[in-house]
Amino acid sequence: MRLPATVGRLPVRSEAETSGGEHVAEQRRSVSGRSELEERRYGPALTVHFASRFDQIHFKLYALVDQGPGQHESDLRHLRPSEQELIAAARWTRTHDPSPGFRDGLERVLRHLGVERVDLDA
Repeated sequence: MRLPATVGRLPVRSEAETSGGEHVAEQRRSVSGRSELEERRYGPALTVHFASRFDQIHFKLYALVDQGPGQHESDLRHLRPSEQELIAAARWTRTHDPSPGFRDGLERVLRHLGVERVDLDA
């Protein structure tokens, strides 16, 4: 693979500055006990860590409740989560925002997504 010459002139940040993937993994690790990042290597010099589908469902549900409909809802629907995946994600979101207001919004969003009854405290 040949890259344009301009790539060589772009500022390259150190690994410590580009550790967003580790932050994402740490958020999930706190619940699942393991990282859900998927690693893909593109040649000897580029490794990209992607959030797994499972993690994307969790993050998108949290963002949908937090920020309202729009791109997050579209992205979440595109992932086609099962009811069980939405319930798991909902319980995880409560570990990050246990407030009554967030819970109310979460319950509304779950109903909007077709999940009628869920025990968020289980």
